[in-house]
Amino acid sequence: MKDEKSTTFEQGGAIYTRSVSKSFRLLCHVLGAVLVVLGVLLALAFPPVGIVLVILGLLMFFKLSKREEIKFVSFARPTLAGCRTFGSWNEQVHRGAAQSDRFERALHDGIAIIGYNAKTGVATISGSTGNKYTTTLDYCSCEDFSKRSKPCKHIYLLASQMGFSGDDFYN
Repeated sequence: MKDEKSTTFEQGGAIYTRSVSKSFRLLCHVLGAVLVVLGVLLALAFPPVGIVLVILGLLMFFKLSKREEIKFVSFARPTLAGCRTFGSWNEQVHRGAAQSDRFERALHDGIAIIGYNAKTGVATISGSTGNKYTTTLDYCSCEDFSKRSKPCKHIYLLASQMGFSGDDFYN
């Protein structure tokens, strides 16, 4: 039996999943019910404490158990395939072994887009060391980008997820 109930939705050109863990929901229901029962019993002797426990139990039972996790999955449709460049970069910036290596590492280093705001074009990317970076097609908060001011593997990952292919400019 799956532990999560999830749905997929599109927003601003990006696809996300919305999920709620069944085990988390069950835990909230059990703890919420226990707090309500304890609160009712304590309300007889200590009304303020009992009322607080009942309120907390009800909040846990009805609100917290519905807490959803939203994760970026992919872009809805490729938007850049066939382009010679992306963002504000000159086509020449992608040439050279170092940039080709960064593009390859973007695809194979275990980095992932964990969030994307389609209105601003800003992605949050989990790096290979676990750090999180703010990335657009023109900027990244990582050290590599700040030192070189050229596309890093995080920028290349974002571009590739949007449909841009290394074949578009490396051939």
